[in-house]
Amino acid sequence: MLRLSRTTIPLALVLAACASGASAKEQGPAAGAVDAWFRSAKKPLCVSRDGNDVPCTPRNGPRYTIGYAPGGGSAIAFVRFQADPTGNAENLETATFRNEGGRWTYVRKVQNVFGQGPDKIAFEGGKAVFTMQVLREGDGRCCPTGTKRYSVQVP
Repeated sequence: MLRLSRTTIPLALVLAACASGASAKEQGPAAGAVDAWFRSAKKPLCVSRDGNDVPCTPRNGPRYTIGYAPGGGSAIAFVRFQADPTGNAENLETATFRNEGGRWTYVRKVQNVFGQGPDKIAFEGGKAVFTMQVLREGDGRCCPTGTKRYSVQVP
């Protein structure tokens, strides 16, 4: 039988919260702009317990993936988060950013990007190219076996 001390469980909960609530840190120079966009989007991306749209907070556990174009002039960002912290669904928002004189700015939200990933982000001819894992017929919701390739214009 495994015996745990009184401090083991609270410590484990704190460590889990830190790991699952990773911020934009370590994601490169556009990280601050991505985080600012996510937390202050024109139409709030998150939902309160009573069903109202609200700005997102660290409680929504955002995880960022940011890809940078060669030369560092543009970026594409993927933000995974839990819009309603009382549920278990995960949301995905994707947006493009531009470097204007050393200051990263939001350009636009990218619509209709679905799946798990991205697996790899490349830049070809002014576009961010990436693949996402997607569900195929017969797949369990947990385990997509398909892939979808996306090509998104970046600034």
